[in-house]
Amino acid sequence: MLLLRRGIEPSFGKWAFPGGYLELGESAEEGAEREAMEEVGLTVKAGPLLGIYSRVQHGVVVVVFRGLKVSGRPFPGAETLETAWFRPHEIPWPDLAFETTAAALRDWLRAIGGRGPPDTPGR
Repeated sequence: MLLLRRGIEPSFGKWAFPGGYLELGESAEEGAEREAMEEVGLTVKAGPLLGIYSRVQHGVVVVVFRGLKVSGRPFPGAETLETAWFRPHEIPWPDLAFETTAAALRDWLRAIGGRGPPDTPGR
């Protein structure tokens, strides 16, 4: 899993996957692909939907796709401090930016047959 360390608030310095707001006229898939390019410098193809998550207290809906790297090497964009690849057992659970990030990562681990964070036995 490629994660980025956020270089902006909220959650400055915390880990998340590339993401952001849609622009007028683009689909959710196009927005995900654009955000990956802007934030980590990769050309990706949005794949199957992983899930939809909400941050109710902030009025935010997060749509997460599994993605396929098409080309490029990850590098920090303007809003990113650093990028790093994590194996499932290396995910920095205590340093994730948002609960929606953790929820999507838990779903991704279930989808690949992995285990969840160490503090959630049986996942």
